[in-house]
Amino acid sequence: MYFCVVQSIPFHINYLLTQHDCVIVPGLGAFVISLSDKEITKRWGILSPSVFSLRFNSELKQSDGLLANSIAKEEKSSYPEAGLLIEKYVNDVLQSLNEGKEVKIQWVGSLYLRDDKILFHPARTLSCNASNYGLASISMPGVKELQQKQTNIAPPKKKKKKLWVSFFSR
Repeated sequence: MYFCVVQSIPFHINYLLTQHDCVIVPGLGAFVISLSDKEITKRWGILSPSVFSLRFNSELKQSDGLLANSIAKEEKSSYPEAGLLIEKYVNDVLQSLNEGKEVKIQWVGSLYLRDDKILFHPARTLSCNASNYGLASISMPGVKELQQKQTNIAPPKKKKKKLWVSFFSR
């Protein structure tokens, strides 16, 4: 069971990222969600759901209890036991990084070591905000563009009604 629980830690990280802006993995660092720049969408006239980016901050290592509480609740274990599982997971990750290996955290991204710094690449299928799941972007012209199009459209020509005259009419 121990191995399964340690392997479920990425699931807990991913799940917590759909509910919180920051998930700290004690002793390793924090995954932090930030809202991406909306200027691009304004310039291109695109209406889209909020776009989030995920970053990793290796300076935030102090436990806030969020991850341990999630593990303890789901795995029906105590908080201290969950803390020990996280500690084992972090030790395994750090050992792999020190051996020059890339560590993939399923559904979250991958960590690797360069110049004694932990670097992070987020997963492509990342879903940081559950309320945006399934929403797509749509193109929206600006008010000025709509007004300009309206003035450039010529009014429709009126069709002349043809009168039918019957030769038999009196």
